[in-house]
Amino acid sequence: MASVALLMPLYDPRGVLVGEVERVRNDPAASRVWRVLREQLSQAIALAEPGGSPATREAFAGLGVDVRLRPPRGHFMWALVGAALELEAEYFFLPDSDRLLHWLLAYPDELAELPARWGCRDVLSLSRSERAFASHPPTQTLTEGPAMALIARAIDLVGADPFSGAYLMSRRALAALAASDAPCDECIYAEAFLAPFRAGCSFGRWVVEGLEWETPDHFRAEIAARGREAWLADFQSPAQWEMRTRMLAGWIDRIIAHEKERQRALPLSSPGGKG
Repeated sequence: MASVALLMPLYDPRGVLVGEVERVRNDPAASRVWRVLREQLSQAIALAEPGGSPATREAFAGLGVDVRLRPPRGHFMWALVGAALELEAEYFFLPDSDRLLHWLLAYPDELAELPARWGCRDVLSLSRSERAFASHPPTQTLTEGPAMALIARAIDLVGADPFSGAYLMSRRALAALAASDAPCDECIYAEAFLAPFRAGCSFGRWVVEGLEWETPDHFRAEIAARGREAWLADFQSPAQWEMRTRMLAGWIDRIIAHEKERQRALPLSSPGGKG
């Protein structure tokens, strides 16, 4: 079996993920799947933001995760790519830390199937099912949806989902991403598929339920007190819409740059009209 390392970002200033880690530890199915998964990983590393909760870092360390502080500069996903390429693994599982916990709790049997798919493609798109995608609020579906469709067309992979919150990529794919000239910001979520495609990497797709919207896990007490609809109405604030639309604009910029680069790489036709 190919060697696989797990790397995930960890930012939890309020310490709410401590409770989610405890839920994993106390849930028989979730804890069993995590143990099996951890045994098959060469390494499990979390890159934690310096401003995050020390209790959260301790909780993840208790799961057998090597928690490291990252320098407070640049977008965290680019830092994750750089850290991954310093390891000796052949493949890399890169989930958001909160999405991983949610997946373990909500669909542990599905996550248990992931190791069977390690090493089969340079990039395996962990694509959200129609139901899982629809679990997200309009601030995300109406911004991610159009970009997903454009990226799927650009890389010729129906249902490609670079915004699902988890990646499974080979060293070759990560090296192509690291070599990209994309801005070191949220553009990485689009470039994570575009750059490997330009490098000739192989792609596949696995439709999953477990990458549904996990953010409500962070606000369990508030939702219980106010009700989900009231909380959700406040969550979709003008600031949230502005952030998401700016991200969409950046993703479209990368798609345009990708298409221009592909066009430049095409062989020129001869004067007679024959290639």
